[in-house]
Amino acid sequence: MKNLYIILLFLLPNLVIGQGWEKTYGDSLWGDQGHSVQQTTDGGYIITGTNKSFGNGQFDVWLIKTDSQGDTLWTKTFGDSKNQRGHSVQQTTDGGYIITGEFEYNPSWGIWDYDVYLIKTDSQGDTLWTKTFGGSGSERGYSVQQTTDGGYIIAGVVADFGIMNTYLIKTDSQGNSSWVKTYSNNESQGWSVQQTIDGGYIITGDFIVGTSSSVWLMKTDSQGNTLWTKTFGNGSGYSVQQTTDGGYILTGSTTSFGNGEKDVYLIKTDSQGNTLWTKTFGGIDKDAGNSVKQTTDGGYIITGETESFGNGYFDVWLIKTDSQGDTLWTK
Repeated sequence: MKNLYIILLFLLPNLVIGQGWEKTYGDSLWGDQGHSVQQTTDGGYIITGTNKSFGNGQFDVWLIKTDSQGDTLWTKTFGDSKNQRGHSVQQTTDGGYIITGEFEYNPSWGIWDYDVYLIKTDSQGDTLWTKTFGGSGSERGYSVQQTTDGGYIIAGVVADFGIMNTYLIKTDSQGNSSWVKTYSNNESQGWSVQQTIDGGYIITGDFIVGTSSSVWLMKTDSQGNTLWTKTFGNGSGYSVQQTTDGGYILTGSTTSFGNGEKDVYLIKTDSQGNTLWTKTFGGIDKDAGNSVKQTTDGGYIITGETESFGNGYFDVWLIKTDSQGDTLWTK
């Protein structure tokens, strides 16, 4: 069985071949995965994911702090004898970290029996508090961000009797629930959330009708009430960010457009979610975009996976575009 490792790739601004570095973290056991990375204020990096090589049980939430060269400063695991996974991490204003993921609380019921898991640590990764959120269904947290009031916003999915819906949780600074929203128009799941400049939230994910899904974008007010929703083609939305012009950039995958079985999908909208332009990137096989950020030159950087290019099967793919989404380079 192919071993899975966390790979963190740091690329200097000009991306000169031979510069930068690459690191792997983990053991020979299947199950070590990295799901989220952020640069920290000291110039290093914080990574969260899933660990099976060591820890308390089957799968544990894994937190890794590195220096600016990717060398490990410390690692932490969180969980019990069942399965826990970390999906998103952010450094908080106090220098610590907030992590969201999933916590298995009754494995005898099956694979969907999870609660949203929220972990707050200090700057050394030591636990300050943990919270779980859920009801009669099964809930998972995929994205977390600290909000301007010092609390947190979490997006994910709630599944009940096989029906999946987007789950949005707002907490105070101690992780206590302020409000919870479930969005149940047909089926959907939220993969990414960001607070917007008006104090509301933007969420992207999947909107599912029958056996197909569309990229889904939803704007809410500060209380999680829906202001508008948009869908784009067949596919999935995995990452969204508000842009400097007040609109949004989102990436994911599409089967409606492009060159192959599945392509990276990049969508730019105005502040109301109306499409300004879309781009696809890919070859004849399966390609997808997992994260997008606006860069200081007004363009965009996308990371994801490609089966069409690279060394074989799936490879990490990095795409840099200008402000109109036209490719400047790919690696």
